[in-house]
Amino acid sequence: MWWSFWALRGVAHWTYATFVYVLIGPGALVIASHIIIPELLEGRIDVQRHYFDTGRLFFAILTVAAIWAMFIEPVMGLRAFFVPFRFLQLGGILTFASCSASKNKRVHAVAIVLIVLFLLTGITVDRFQLGQLDHLQ
Repeated sequence: MWWSFWALRGVAHWTYATFVYVLIGPGALVIASHIIIPELLEGRIDVQRHYFDTGRLFFAILTVAAIWAMFIEPVMGLRAFFVPFRFLQLGGILTFASCSASKNKRVHAVAIVLIVLFLLTGITVDRFQLGQLDHLQ
């Protein structure tokens, strides 16, 4: 998400509303990270139990952060909403929402693979658009 902020250097006009909107995403990630990190109780941590006990809320917050990320550029006037990258973002949103709705271990295992694929695809597409991978063509 931090790379989303690089585009904000091009925003010429800021309002309090847009500034508050920009803070929603990082705020959601801070809250999500606080939720998912377990506390040490009685000298041991049951990571799997903690993950599935907090997973619904954690992934619901990640879903909100992903929706925020989908709209940050259009809200700030940096890019139109309808660009091909939104399909990857929508895939991430649906994956996070699926994890929030399900405690099935297989759903979460598939979600890990999907999120990694979405990230790798997004990074590759961005690098091609920036001309950083032109030597591979």
